[in-house]
Amino acid sequence: MKRFNQNISANSKYSFSQRLNFTINFTSDWTLQSDLDKKLQFPDIVQTSLRPDIVIQSIATKRHVIVELTVPWEERCQRAYELKKSKYIDLQTLCKERGWQTWLFPAEVCCQGFPAQSMWTTLSSLCIVRRQRRATV
Repeated sequence: MKRFNQNISANSKYSFSQRLNFTINFTSDWTLQSDLDKKLQFPDIVQTSLRPDIVIQSIATKRHVIVELTVPWEERCQRAYELKKSKYIDLQTLCKERGWQTWLFPAEVCCQGFPAQSMWTTLSSLCIVRRQRRATV
């Protein structure tokens, strides 16, 4: 199965969300950590002072997903996305250098409660679609 996952990841005919779906479905040790009650400590992959909001990881396959949430003003949604992406891109690169396959999702829900396109992309890529996605947002 591991070889199949690598083939799917490298094959360009599959969309990003399909590749992530294959990755999640073919491994069973995924864990989710969030900073709901306390500050999230990033896994011991790299030393960093950054604290993403959600980290989903599989130690067996050395894969993880970083989700960083933001609540900006509507006029600043795109700028907030770019700032968060630039803030965490170095962390993603360090993880990849250590042999981890890493996905980064900066996601925004504007201050009046309207989800930005990045939130829909994040949920779809994590295989949260249709009714589940509407219920989540």
